[in-house]
Amino acid sequence: MDGLVVLYLMPHKIQKKRYDDMKKAAKCRKFNIVDEFSSEVTHVVTEFETQEQAVRHIGTEENNEESPEFLNISWFTESIKARKPVEILDRHRLLRNTQEEVEENEEASEPRFPEWACQRSTPLKHQNDFLATQLEILQKYAEMKDENNDYSRALAFRRASCVVKSFPVTVTNVNQLNGINHVGPHSKRVIRELLDGYCDEINRIVNEEWFKKMKTWTGPQTIDTLPYSLQALNHPKAGKSVSTLV
Repeated sequence: MDGLVVLYLMPHKIQKKRYDDMKKAAKCRKFNIVDEFSSEVTHVVTEFETQEQAVRHIGTEENNEESPEFLNISWFTESIKARKPVEILDRHRLLRNTQEEVEENEEASEPRFPEWACQRSTPLKHQNDFLATQLEILQKYAEMKDENNDYSRALAFRRASCVVKSFPVTVTNVNQLNGINHVGPHSKRVIRELLDGYCDEINRIVNEEWFKKMKTWTGPQTIDTLPYSLQALNHPKAGKSVSTLV
């Protein structure tokens, strides 16, 4: 299927940095993505909610037999995770109804979510494990740094993680979390990037040598005094204890 797909990512309604990150993720996975719409495009991915809106902005014929597939961001996200274009399902296609009908449908289908944390259930097995795990990486990193404002940062990420754990449906769009307590702008930005397939901040943290050593050893003060070359528990030379290295 990869060779048949010519992908065009519409920049409308997408922040520039997010748009650039999405294109970067697609190119890293060898997707055939183009910068401009043309008759060769087979798949159009957009943040627009209706096909009518997308067609109006790119100027193609909506009912043309050769018109491309108009898909929402969820198809792109799933394809990035699968590292190849996934099968197109009905839930991936843009709606054909009007904007007013879309808004009415969204209000009717919006899941009820308690305002206060004490009213929410947080099951051990939930539908947003990936997002929760990634937010907890940011929480642990802030806790380990233990510098100015890091306690409040760690608490903010922990609260956001708890929200996605208790959310009643799978989060596929960050807008699902609008108006919910304890999901701040930073957490929303991270969730948006994760849903798009790539988060620079988390990628930098998990590859940072200091963070790797922190998870292996005991705490920040010990780590700062250890030789930089020590990365694992089996690295100290025979006959030398960790205390002599410190």
